[in-house]
Amino acid sequence: MNSFLSQIKSELIYSFKPPFWWLSTLFANFSLAVLVILYSFFFHHHYIRPGLIGLIMSTWLLADVTATNQLGADPNRFVLMRKNGFSAIQILTIRNIMLVIIILPISVVFAVVGDSLAHTNKLLPVDLTIAVIPIGPWIGFGNLISALLPYKQMIFKERIKRKSSIIPWIAKMSLPYIASTFTVPFCLWPLYVTKLYRNHHLSYHFGEEFILVVCWSIFVLSLGTFLAHEYLLLRPNKIDNLTE
Repeated sequence: MNSFLSQIKSELIYSFKPPFWWLSTLFANFSLAVLVILYSFFFHHHYIRPGLIGLIMSTWLLADVTATNQLGADPNRFVLMRKNGFSAIQILTIRNIMLVIIILPISVVFAVVGDSLAHTNKLLPVDLTIAVIPIGPWIGFGNLISALLPYKQMIFKERIKRKSSIIPWIAKMSLPYIASTFTVPFCLWPLYVTKLYRNHHLSYHFGEEFILVVCWSIFVLSLGTFLAHEYLLLRPNKIDNLTE
């Protein structure tokens, strides 16, 4: 247990050091989410909801996790962890925990600060729910894609030299973003049903709605993670044998 916790701490520290394998794309996706919010506000004059920044960030996070939380995304780091005795399943779990530790506070901070600036503190419970709940389904789905379609990260010059690997690499990078378009309704249907993202006031039924979205989030997270772990148990050496 101590080595597991130490590895989580090590991964957190490493994530904020060059070459920033996934952190850079996370900030790029977050910036895109903010631009979407601003575009909607200035050009369509929608009522701006601070919590929706967290929701859109989490929506982009689905693609971000599946495209960058690959078990083989950083081959040198992965090999080092394997040599230290960690299985592919444990590495995936470590990186999940690392993502939650980083992303959860960010979503919470933006919801709190946004509501404070917009003077909509009464909506804070709703906006926190909107910002945080999608993280569970995204990571669960990301786990499954990471296990099924891992790829080996290479320097671009090296990738160009291996021409046969370019098309599979582009396909594996693009698929998560395409898949996210079709899985958003599945992962977020409780938010659509309860209309939490459209509420401009705290509903009397918020407690029931909160329980519904929490249970669904836990279910999708558990299902995706379980299927990913089962697949990696069947093919434990798939990640180790990556060549492209």
